[in-house]
Amino acid sequence: AAVRDGKNHGLIMYVDWSGSMSSNLSDTIDQLLTLVMFCNRVNIPFKVMAFSDNYPGRHNVEHTPNTVMVDNDVWLLEFFNSKMNTKSLTKMMAMLKQLGQAFVRGGYYRSGVPSKYRLGGTPMNSAILLAEDVAEKFQKENNVQVLNTVFLNDGDSSHLRYTASDAASSVNNRYSNDQVIFRDTKTGMEYSTEEGQTKALLTHYKEVTGQEVAGFFIADATPGSFYQVSGKMNKTDDRFNTYNKSVIRSLIKEWKEEGFLLNVNDGYTEQYILPAANLKIQDQKISDFDDGMTKGRLTTMFKKAGKNKVKNRVVLGKFIEMIA
Repeated sequence: AAVRDGKNHGLIMYVDWSGSMSSNLSDTIDQLLTLVMFCNRVNIPFKVMAFSDNYPGRHNVEHTPNTVMVDNDVWLLEFFNSKMNTKSLTKMMAMLKQLGQAFVRGGYYRSGVPSKYRLGGTPMNSAILLAEDVAEKFQKENNVQVLNTVFLNDGDSSHLRYTASDAASSVNNRYSNDQVIFRDTKTGMEYSTEEGQTKALLTHYKEVTGQEVAGFFIADATPGSFYQVSGKMNKTDDRFNTYNKSVIRSLIKEWKEEGFLLNVNDGYTEQYILPAANLKIQDQKISDFDDGMTKGRLTTMFKKAGKNKVKNRVVLGKFIEMIA
């Protein structure tokens, strides 16, 4: 679909498939499905994947000295793409709804969930490395001029593995919090990890693809979870660099009322920090998805949902702002 500036837009979204997401996964999936429905309806090319390190099987990874690598147990699970027909789309929607509800009821190790869909850690840094090739292929296949890449997670990524040049036994070590330099051997560009590996990798991704990256970070809007928010926001907003309980309560209240906090200092073009409670969609009957749903029924469902405000469909709302 040609939207902003008359250019063809596309969307690739990566979802954190980690154990800490279990309590919020059902609401996250509802948000995700509204986005898929929208892109499908207006003919915006899309691809939705989860990043996981709990998928059965491992890759054979070549260990090159002084080189970072994608962990050999990291996989991208593709749930949706714009080339799927209506039957395939609705079948996957129904399955994801069932998975999300199962994790909410049973938690991290919900029995009965197929092993390839079980939750694990947060290998987001590895996913960012893989995303570069995914983006290049996606743009060529879909004639996309403006690619909107989105990462949705609720925790910091695990560190990348590397191979040290002086000891083969170091293959399984990971980078610590010490500062290192990532060097792109193709472009010669260097990226410091002084402010974190994820920021360095996102900066590299934006420069290599020439595209923007949005983030959605889910956190509980409680004083006990405030450190998650303040750790990200204190570089954007000095008010968050505080231990004053009354100030913290005031900031949390403001956050809930606004529906999100905007962070622009962690490598993203924009990162929206969302209260977990705001993910719940009250006015959309996504539970009505089933394997036999027709395209007409899917469209009707979306139109009915569209008559209401999009405030609680925060992911869709922000995506529409990105392309409008």
